[in-house]
Amino acid sequence: MKKVLILFILIGALSSCSDSDNDGVIDRFDECPDEPGLEEFDGCPDTDGDGVPDGEDECPDEPGLKKFDGCPDTDEDGFQDSEDNCPDEPGLEEFNGCPDTDEDGIPDHEDDCPETYGYEKYDGCPDNKMMKLLASECFKSANMTVKEISEYTRTFKTNSNAVITYEHCQAIYDYIIKVREIQGSLSNLQSQINGGYIQTVYQSRFGQYLIVKKYGWFYLMQVLSGGRCSMGTMKFDERKSGSQNVWVRRSPNEGKYKGFQMRIIDKNKDFEYLNNKMKRMGY
Repeated sequence: MKKVLILFILIGALSSCSDSDNDGVIDRFDECPDEPGLEEFDGCPDTDGDGVPDGEDECPDEPGLKKFDGCPDTDEDGFQDSEDNCPDEPGLEEFNGCPDTDEDGIPDHEDDCPETYGYEKYDGCPDNKMMKLLASECFKSANMTVKEISEYTRTFKTNSNAVITYEHCQAIYDYIIKVREIQGSLSNLQSQINGGYIQTVYQSRFGQYLIVKKYGWFYLMQVLSGGRCSMGTMKFDERKSGSQNVWVRRSPNEGKYKGFQMRIIDKNKDFEYLNNKMKRMGY
């Protein structure tokens, strides 16, 4: 009888010291007795080794931070990756973790000039010359033909899908004008008595303004009515200061002119003088 009692005591002692998952933590003290774990977590595992046990870790297979319940913050900007729109670049809370390198209030991924302080109306650039667009959009606004585009891209090794600045686009306008003048397709556009060429269009909620070149002079003009005006050729009386009828067409291939009411605000032989004046006006 005594032997049987001793045997039961030994069996009980052995069962109370069993370690089913062989992790060094006996079952009665093991919170996860069927999974090998760590003593510091009462026998529960920490698969990714980030110091957060799997049972409390929302990202158990990725090393993370305790403050993010075990989820990572790859760029270490204080925003966990799952809530960070730019998880590989340190950023700001106001831009959901995305950076604003030049600190102009426009996140880099929306900023055409991410390393230069700029303005929202210029897509993050200091002026409209540095704003960016696709070369194909520039070709379209200049009403270039398929042949003209082909010759330009071949000569200057510019892909239609290339991203260019508005200043580059202006150079394309100037180039195509000269080509067309040489070919006679513009009928001496810039020297014709009643013809001018729109150099720049300024558009905002306050109105629309143009800089037009004619006879070597640049004219700053305000659009009073007629709708939105685009780049193209233009007929107007440079001697008239008040409101006048103005006619615009986008290319010589466009048979009809569109009518507008405009007035001349200023003129100068220096384009930059008028361009700077527009900047002072907030354009």
